[in-house]
Amino acid sequence: SDQMMVTPKEDPIPPQGAFFIGGPHVVEGGDVALSRNVQLMVDAMDTDSEFEGPAGSGSHSVPHGLVGPQFEGMFAVSGNVEMRFANSEEGIATAEWEDLASVKEWQLACANGSQCTVFAQFRDGAGNESLIIDQQILLQLTTLNLPFITTE
Repeated sequence: SDQMMVTPKEDPIPPQGAFFIGGPHVVEGGDVALSRNVQLMVDAMDTDSEFEGPAGSGSHSVPHGLVGPQFEGMFAVSGNVEMRFANSEEGIATAEWEDLASVKEWQLACANGSQCTVFAQFRDGAGNESLIIDQQILLQLTTLNLPFITTE
């Protein structure tokens, strides 16, 4: 294989995280949003091995480790995880980093009746960035039909 220059780091492992789209206007088990205004339920951490249970319980509870548990304790953990979100994959590169929070208010930016995708990325205090992840939800805006009444 080709040789390349590397700089050893005390914390070479990016943070790990996940999120799902929820909130009071999300129905059908998280598959449909009835409003553009949703909440992102976020779970992320900086660790030196795998962790279970990102973003709550249910189908999202899977290991998200980049390093197997047999390597636990070999690396320093810098912590200070930050997050950023965007409505497009291109937009994630210019999205602002913010402190990690368990809930983030979000506005979907897709057409009514289509699948909206939200992209996320996490960064630790050592500057290690996670892979970009995404979640999708169907935007089904409800309309209110009022009867039209005329008086003669």
